[in-house]
Amino acid sequence: DGGTCTDLSPTLSIAQNPNETPSISTAGDVSFCNGGSVTLTSSVAVAYVWSDGNTTQSIDVTTPGSYTVTITGACGQFTSDPVTVSVLSSPDPVVSGASAVGPTSVVLSATGNDLYWYDSQTGGTLLGQGATFTTPVLSTPTTYWVENRTSYPGPLRNTGMTYHAGTLFSGPTTNGTVEFTVNSACTLKSVKVYTDSAGLREVQLTDASGTVLQYASVNIPVDSSRVNLNFAITPGTYRLTTNASVNQTTFNHNSPRLQQNSNGVVYPYVTPNNIVVITGSNQGANYYYYFYDWEVEEQGAVCSSDRVSVIADILNGIDEAGLESGISIYPNPASGIVNVNLD
Repeated sequence: DGGTCTDLSPTLSIAQNPNETPSISTAGDVSFCNGGSVTLTSSVAVAYVWSDGNTTQSIDVTTPGSYTVTITGACGQFTSDPVTVSVLSSPDPVVSGASAVGPTSVVLSATGNDLYWYDSQTGGTLLGQGATFTTPVLSTPTTYWVENRTSYPGPLRNTGMTYHAGTLFSGPTTNGTVEFTVNSACTLKSVKVYTDSAGLREVQLTDASGTVLQYASVNIPVDSSRVNLNFAITPGTYRLTTNASVNQTTFNHNSPRLQQNSNGVVYPYVTPNNIVVITGSNQGANYYYYFYDWEVEEQGAVCSSDRVSVIADILNGIDEAGLESGISIYPNPASGIVNVNLD
């Protein structure tokens, strides 16, 4: 018809050997106490073969090891990066029972990391803590139970500006404050600081209203240094600053003579897992004060051993004492002379 023809056929794009390596997500910590578990889940695929032989998309893991998943893709098989699972344990306590002629109390003892005494093998009432336990007055043999607890530190996370840049110091009247929130229990282990003036500072942790909760007095040398704080913190809103009165004593002004940052400040600064979020400063969003490269330790695990029995052996009367000691006494009963034989 004299018109113009246009090729409307689609362009065919073919991917050669596409990379379909699966990923593994976790539900729960990959380090847990004996008796716990973590769920590992593969990204979606047609079929799954885990390194432990399972063939489902998700597996519940209770034993330590390195776990991978292999899937069948369009052009072959692909295996994920490994996920390492750790099972934490606590050794059983080593116990020492005791015996006495009663009625009386008895001192029981055990060795371990952190010992807790109970009146039953499971559940029951916590009776005491420590290497020894003194029973109440007993008239019959009684069994007690002791468990050993072992604490494991959590992983270290970092946040905050990594290092100083920009304007060096705030004015002599300014005592800068960093504001932050904590979303789960952790420990603020340390921070890095920079200064050209050695001297004593007091680093303070306050609540949102300015009430001092914890503090650390530190002599800071010239140049950069890491300041150990070890502030245990529960969820809430906090501030990190210095004590202006100590600054006055050391430097004759409110400023701690620690380097601030006014270049490239971008709030918030957040740890992995959203444990700590640094939200701003008391001088606005363009300033970052004093404390760099925060080391935050997540809450660790406390693992308990099986409870081990300990016997407070109460001996009632001379017959039982003789039996325990290899002593024979006769006649028994007697109203006059008696004979005592020792093995």
